[in-house]
Amino acid sequence: MKKYRPPFTALLTLFIIISGFRYDASAQSRWSGSLTLTQKFVGESGKSDRHVEVSFTNALPTLNRNDPTTDLNFTDDKGTGTANYHGEMIIGGRLIGTTDCRGSGQTELHEVVIDSEDSSLRIHAIGPACNGQTVELLPGGTTQDYGPEFTDIIVSSKASGGINQTVLTGTETTVSDIGVGKVTTTVSWGLWRGPIDAVLIVSPVNYNSWMPLATKDELRKGNAMNINLKVQKRNGGDSPFKVIRFELKLDSTSNEKGTTLNLPLNPSLNQLPDLRLLPDSLAESNEADQSIEINSTDGKTGYFSIGSYDGGGWTTLTAVAVLEGGIRIEGTLKTPAGVKRIPIPKRNPGSKIATAWLTANGNPGEKDDKETLPIKEGDGLTAYEEYRGVISQGEFRRLKPNEKELGITATKQNYDQFAEGVRLFENASGLTVVPFDETEIVADRKFNRNFGYANVYEQYVLKLENGTLPGAAVGMNEPIRNIRGIPKKSDRIVIDIQKIKDNFHYDDSIARAGNEVVPYTYQEKLNNTVAHEIGHGVNLIHHGDEMGPYNTVAPVCTPNNPCYTTYRIYDHHNVEILNRPIPLENAGAVGSEESGDLSCIMAYTGMYQWAYRLIQREHCYYYVMFQPVGKKLCTSSTGTGINDNNKYFGNAEDGNCRSHLKLRD
Repeated sequence: MKKYRPPFTALLTLFIIISGFRYDASAQSRWSGSLTLTQKFVGESGKSDRHVEVSFTNALPTLNRNDPTTDLNFTDDKGTGTANYHGEMIIGGRLIGTTDCRGSGQTELHEVVIDSEDSSLRIHAIGPACNGQTVELLPGGTTQDYGPEFTDIIVSSKASGGINQTVLTGTETTVSDIGVGKVTTTVSWGLWRGPIDAVLIVSPVNYNSWMPLATKDELRKGNAMNINLKVQKRNGGDSPFKVIRFELKLDSTSNEKGTTLNLPLNPSLNQLPDLRLLPDSLAESNEADQSIEINSTDGKTGYFSIGSYDGGGWTTLTAVAVLEGGIRIEGTLKTPAGVKRIPIPKRNPGSKIATAWLTANGNPGEKDDKETLPIKEGDGLTAYEEYRGVISQGEFRRLKPNEKELGITATKQNYDQFAEGVRLFENASGLTVVPFDETEIVADRKFNRNFGYANVYEQYVLKLENGTLPGAAVGMNEPIRNIRGIPKKSDRIVIDIQKIKDNFHYDDSIARAGNEVVPYTYQEKLNNTVAHEIGHGVNLIHHGDEMGPYNTVAPVCTPNNPCYTTYRIYDHHNVEILNRPIPLENAGAVGSEESGDLSCIMAYTGMYQWAYRLIQREHCYYYVMFQPVGKKLCTSSTGTGINDNNKYFGNAEDGNCRSHLKLRD
């Protein structure tokens, strides 16, 4: 179709007067918006498809200007657009030729006229030039240039009940039988004039406090942020523009391995984004789902959700409302002056951690590992990793940047048996124990195996087992024993529960034979053993080296067998025992494992039967009755109880255990 050449303004005015057509002053307004034309032809001789789109910004139509000029080369009636055409010629069912053209560039808003009296509307726009080729497919066929072709987009509409003078929208479809086939033409238009008093307010529910949660399943969300959308006037009143749809998009979304620091044990290789768009809060996402479109049921509002599939996920949300006439407005957070790029969850610029968690935990840096109590070094987990959290005994749990966390794993049955001992160590040490069952930590014992963003150290957990140990041992930290270690270097901790039971029954029988009472229960002994061996896994050692036995039998001094030094033996009431000979098995000297503060978990309160000391060239042995088991970690090497004032086993060679706690190198 040839481009329409407009007549002079004076002739047009005369035509309007003669015809009696009434035009509204809106014809001289500036318009923004778009029009589209889709045209399909189907007939025996062939078929064709045409699609033309034009858009304008503040354009003044070519015709009906209140301007006496005869120079019609205006620039303010122009816009931009695209045009595409494909045609096929068919004879006898055989394709004999095709025509294709494409174009983009300048368009023209030729006419916009509203007749308010009879509610009629006329819009005329001209698409960009379309250029291409016609190709004959018969033998010897030629190829010829096609175009330029300009397509007129014409709206001629009449509405009952009047026409909105500000917003012109609609769609018309006509079907014409042209004898050799049918032409179906659909024209859609959306134009508006003047400023657009419409804003899209994006209102996340509980935005200030919401944080992402996680499950152990990459396809099952931990929680969802629900978000409300509303188009309104800037002052809060109802907008005259109807919402056609909302377009939501997430970008810069995190993609951390797994869902938490420890699970899944074997994350998917094709990791999906950590936060994903959902049409409603009950849905699940098994695709990337970083963009969706939703309709507005009332022409004003909308609702959607963002599902969380990682405890430390982050993203940025943008929202667009598409209004009638193709008007697009970007959403803003909570108010018309709010940000358009909305951080989810609420975060400070540049941060990946929810502001609510940072504020509640003293605003640490994301890579901080600076817990200072009870020891200087950190726990091997950064603030971001502690925020991201773990699955602990089936539950999602965030950690804390101001507490030192120690991971411990055991089977559920074993953990139930060891739980009181673990709590004893936790209370004594000031560390926070994070428990895991056997399905939550793999054999390599890696605590933060799914590390990614803001990682500084590869941390491990301690593993507790119930097992049979050789000799007299009731607990053992393998392969480290009696040297300073950290979780990374501890393969496992074995507790021989049956031997502890047997030993307690034996001790109880010995005590009863002497009309004494064992000053601890079986459970207390088990708890002490568990806590003691955990201590070895976090850099704690005994109060001293193993010393003894010394002179297992005291000799009888006679003139024929003189003693070059004197052997003196005392019972636990400090009454000297004069019987000879007397067995002195299992004796320990000053500074041994039973030295120092006997209320300390790391002191061996039942290690020796006799305490040996050399006093003024006299070998002195003191009978040691059963002592209560330790329930704290000492802060000094000074002896307490029977060791007070440097008696019995005296002060510890190594003490002040609490100061030696360590979780990382």
